Amino acid sequence: MTATYTYLSDGSKRSVCTHDGLGKLYRGSFVYDGGSDVGSSVSWESIATPEGRLVSTTDGILDLWYAKDYLGNARSVIDLASGVIEENDYLPFGTRIQDDNQTTLSDNRWRYANKEEQASLVGGSCNLIDFGARNYDPWSARWTTTDPMAQKYVGMSPYNYCAGNPVMMVDDDGRKPRVYIETKGFGHAFLTTGEGHNLTIYTMGRTGNIPRLIKKIGLSGVSPVGEGVLSVLRGEDAKKYLSDRTSNGIHYSIFEFDGDDSKVDEHFQSLFNNGTDPTGGISMNKEYAKVISEYVLFYNNCVTTTIGGLASAGIDVVSERGTLLLSPTEFISEIMKSNIYCEFYLGEDAQNFVKNLIDELSNK
Repeated sequence: MTATYTYLSDGSKRSVCTHDGLGKLYRGSFVYDGGSDVGSSVSWESIATPEGRLVSTTDGILDLWYAKDYLGNARSVIDLASGVIEENDYLPFGTRIQDDNQTTLSDNRWRYANKEEQASLVGGSCNLIDFGARNYDPWSARWTTTDPMAQKYVGMSPYNYCAGNPVMMVDDDGRKPRVYIETKGFGHAFLTTGEGHNLTIYTMGRTGNIPRLIKKIGLSGVSPVGEGVLSVLRGEDAKKYLSDRTSNGIHYSIFEFDGDDSKVDEHFQSLFNNGTDPTGGISMNKEYAKVISEYVLFYNNCVTTTIGGLASAGIDVVSERGTLLLSPTEFISEIMKSNIYCEFYLGEDAQNFVKNLIDELSNK
């Protein structure tokens, strides 16, 4: 059996449809039973929740909770009304272990890595799991397409999963959040998600209004307080930001983490949507800028905002000393001594990395 998949320009899956016209429609966290995008009736099937899923049935709505292990795999599926309806154990690369002593499988499709299995949608012997950016085959422990970031991992197969170490690593959707820490001058930290023209920069600073007294004595450039402005930059704005900050040389350390960058996007988009327009400074009247909090150099700054973005994807890199007076240079030290796996680029490697990003944003 064959199936047709459609996607939005940002890579989000919109639908899957089999040759007989049946399939699923995807609208954010909502999943609908239906056929093609146009001209067919649809009905709500389920919606993802922080704990599991709400599923529509002929008898009402099931409230399903997933008990997950440290890698995010669904080990038990619990119906709050009737108890455990499914139990799962897995081989390291994701194949489910058949165990007659375990509770029978339910209609749930979200198991390994909490990603959707395609077998019941496509039919036949399909064993693929949809991770978002790519489909994964746990039987062969390989992706079905090459890594879109393969040029950065020339020592690895572009089809391998989690660098061959699924016991310690996860790959939520084939994309990863990155932290850039500037080590020149006072330093700065910001975060990006996505690839190429889908790259998004999230950067926070005191680029809004500054208290009048500080401006009066001529210290606006080094003010310890002010409007804390979150800038969300894409396309030409992202290219200009990277170009401006590297015009006098590239002085960055770059860290690429295993994590779901879509959760980072949701975190910052929520902050942005609830923000207010800057009342002064270089960010005033900029569509990409919103005041999200008061900037305070000692405990609410670019570093703490970046740390919050990582935490939204379950990446906790700061030790118990907290973030008080954590400078960009100290942030690098915290990352390096943490137990969280990441790829990092320093010196000339970081320079080439940023130059490649600017080139990717420049190519149409």
